[in-house]
Amino acid sequence: MQLSVILKEGLNILILGMGITFIALILLILIVNAIRWITNIGKKQNDSGKTNIGSEEANIQAVVVDSDTQADNGELIAVISASIAMMLTGSNQRFKVTRIRQIPSNTPKWNRVGRTEQILNKR
Repeated sequence: MQLSVILKEGLNILILGMGITFIALILLILIVNAIRWITNIGKKQNDSGKTNIGSEEANIQAVVVDSDTQADNGELIAVISASIAMMLTGSNQRFKVTRIRQIPSNTPKWNRVGRTEQILNKR
């Protein structure tokens, strides 16, 4: 066989393989998007009964390590409320800090990391 024939066959196999791969990836993307769309339909139907956070007060729970006396709690609530207000500047959301509680020292490490991630991802 000549070199040009071998290169043509190799190029045809390359194009066929890449084409099949791209088609499979496109189908996979469509399937994932369809599943996401289906699961979001259920969430939208469940969320229809909820109120708009921007128009009413949102309850934000802050987790703090130090909360010794009642006098300190009032000052601590004011500081936390002010810091949250600074973070939400321009978003027109009203909030009210309803509870401050200490994370127990015997809480598993994975639980603490999960809580921290949730707090940081809600910006």
